[in-house]
Amino acid sequence: MDNLINSEGVMTIAALAAALGKSEVERTLPNGKVISQIVWEGADLVRIAEILHNRSAEMPEVVKIDGPAPAWLVAGVGHECHPRMVALNSPDGYVNVGCRRPSGDGEGINFKVETRPDGWKVVTFELDPSVPLAPADLGRIAPPDLGGIDSRIILSGRGPNWLVAS
Repeated sequence: MDNLINSEGVMTIAALAAALGKSEVERTLPNGKVISQIVWEGADLVRIAEILHNRSAEMPEVVKIDGPAPAWLVAGVGHECHPRMVALNSPDGYVNVGCRRPSGDGEGINFKVETRPDGWKVVTFELDPSVPLAPADLGRIAPPDLGGIDSRIILSGRGPNWLVAS
């Protein structure tokens, strides 16, 4: 755990990638721009679980996650830190992950829920681009109640990682 979380309680995405033997690769974006970035895959979640699962006792009370990463990866890393509090770095500083319990159709932002024929529930959220969302708004947002913990859920929408992880 010493190589993953520093003395300030920060776990960087770069340190996590290094622990998995991943490094940046060059990619060409659809607009032709060439960038270097770590490419994450769903299978990396299994490897992350192997490193972090059942090791929360070795973690600080608040694990601060820092660095660029897709929302699904950050949410997965945060889950493996449970029951520790997780905070995600953003332009607003570190934002604690968490929100109100699910209730009704959801509150605070526009949620839409569909149940697919294969049983998956797709929860789509939309943010109003004319109204900036701030970390302080997280307390007024409650995801929709999906009726049980056995649901298979797909979360879809564009928003800050701290919102998606919450």
